[in-house]
Amino acid sequence: MSWMADLCTTYDACFKKELSFQPRTKLLPLAHSTQNAQIEIVLGENGVFRRAEVVPKEDSVTAIPVTEDSINRTSGLSAHPLCDKLEYLAGDFEQFTGKDNLEKFSAYLEQLQDWVQSDFSCKKLESIYAYIQKKTVMADLVQAGILQAAEGRLTNDKLEGFPQQDAFVRFRVEIFLEDEPRVYKDEELQQKYIDYYTSKKPEQDLCYATGRVTACSSKHNAKIRNTADKAKLISSNDSSGFTYRGRFSDSSQVASIGYETSQKALHTLRWLVENQGFHCGEQVVVAWELQGRRIPDFNRDTADTLLPLEDTKVSTAVEYAEKLKKAVYGYRQNLNAGSNVVVMGLEAATTGRLAISFYKKMSGSDYLNNIEFWHNSCFWQHEYKYKKKDGKTQWYSFIGAPSLRDIAVTIYGSANDKVIKFAIERLIPCVTDRKRLPCDMVNTALNRIFRPGCFENEYEFQKALSITCALVRKHYYDKNKEECDVALDENDRERSYLYGRLLATAQVLEEVALYHQGINRMTAAERYREAFRKHPYRTWQIIESCLDPYKAYLKKMKNTFYANKISEIVDLFEKGEHENDAPLSGRFALGYHCQRRAYREKKQENTTGEDNDNNEGSDKE
Repeated sequence: MSWMADLCTTYDACFKKELSFQPRTKLLPLAHSTQNAQIEIVLGENGVFRRAEVVPKEDSVTAIPVTEDSINRTSGLSAHPLCDKLEYLAGDFEQFTGKDNLEKFSAYLEQLQDWVQSDFSCKKLESIYAYIQKKTVMADLVQAGILQAAEGRLTNDKLEGFPQQDAFVRFRVEIFLEDEPRVYKDEELQQKYIDYYTSKKPEQDLCYATGRVTACSSKHNAKIRNTADKAKLISSNDSSGFTYRGRFSDSSQVASIGYETSQKALHTLRWLVENQGFHCGEQVVVAWELQGRRIPDFNRDTADTLLPLEDTKVSTAVEYAEKLKKAVYGYRQNLNAGSNVVVMGLEAATTGRLAISFYKKMSGSDYLNNIEFWHNSCFWQHEYKYKKKDGKTQWYSFIGAPSLRDIAVTIYGSANDKVIKFAIERLIPCVTDRKRLPCDMVNTALNRIFRPGCFENEYEFQKALSITCALVRKHYYDKNKEECDVALDENDRERSYLYGRLLATAQVLEEVALYHQGINRMTAAERYREAFRKHPYRTWQIIESCLDPYKAYLKKMKNTFYANKISEIVDLFEKGEHENDAPLSGRFALGYHCQRRAYREKKQENTTGEDNDNNEGSDKE
């Protein structure tokens, strides 16, 4: 159970400590969980009701004290110690709803009374207890206009999307000289509950995770991947013979886990998933440094995973490599020689069971070296588009490594989440352990991008093409340390690369001619892309014959740029290589993409607007 010990180490290093980064959520204290509250009741001293407020959705997540039973409740009877639903808090609930809640209210009141009468009470608790005893919660909320009632019964209106009777309530107690009236943010009150609850767990047993004799738990938290997640990593709730199969009489004979250990480990894991987890359907992958120091995520659902977006807008591979080196150096400064990094994968085996699909622990320096290696070997120039906050679409161009999800979607499409999840599992060791990129994935990507009908629009094709080029570059780097240039190499005489340039030139030539004729349709080069890769020379003869009328049309416009370019590229072939009809290698995609981008960049630089022998004109892009 080293994973639990590692998570406990992270909890101790991060809880209430100053971190090197700003997390989106806070690490929960022991014996606490979160719930979405819809109502906040404000009390004064001695349980005086002052007012109530509807909690907006953006502020609804509330840290609340819980017991082992209450955090695991579904439809059974188990009250939270302080904040809970109306059916537990309101002594007059039946009067306004017609539903008997006496058993739930009694359980809540009895539990709260025990806390108030313990050595771990405070004025805020006493005020809440005094108010609950009055049994006027529903009446006060109706009178305050929070709940809507007609003829003494709640209406079917909803409160922040929830039925009124199912609303969750939190408290604020305003007492003179008290700094924090919100009980769900009062750290002193939280610690009092932790001390109170742990004092009521006298049973001691051996904790298998830490090796210490301590108070153990048989019930463990869920809500690890998200707030609605019911799947548990540790569970033993089946005593009917299915789990134990007659081998054990109770769960402690299998393993016993300390309550504090369980709380620290599962709270930390949930916090890590919320702040830096990578989700792929039901699968979650998270990487962290044990002392909570900042490390680069090995994958995000963004274009780049190591550099900020503004730093990825570089024009050359040399500039990209320099920025990458500086970024890695910045992370290294936060780590020490003994730093350890963990990469962990979680996946639901069933609705109620969560499994650790993989767990990898390595030194921080190895992790950074491997991340840098991935980004240095699997980058290409991409053009993505995204929606801004105002709803407008914006394009950005960058050099970098694509995300693992984008790679998986490029290879297999996005129709099947299970296939995407399996692909990501295969890709993760390539990032974290420097494993070679699987050849079958590279070949599948190459076959798919040139297959007609695989992409709904040109943008999806261009995105998949640039990602495939990154995979091809990675493949050649893994194979023989060959560096494939991101920019167009006009001196490269490799057969597949030249054929890629030929196809790109033929496509742009026809596009320009069609554009000037006001026609928008697929070109011959696009129609024959798949066949071209399998039989380049034979297919090129077909495409070239289709180009004759467009060459003639452009010649009349005094634009022979593309026709001349085709001749130049053909002349670059080694003797007999142009006539070779063998299938093309992955370098075909590199030549095709680089040549297309070179024409587009030249078009952007051209400001004369004139078509002549040295001007390629305008294409439909």
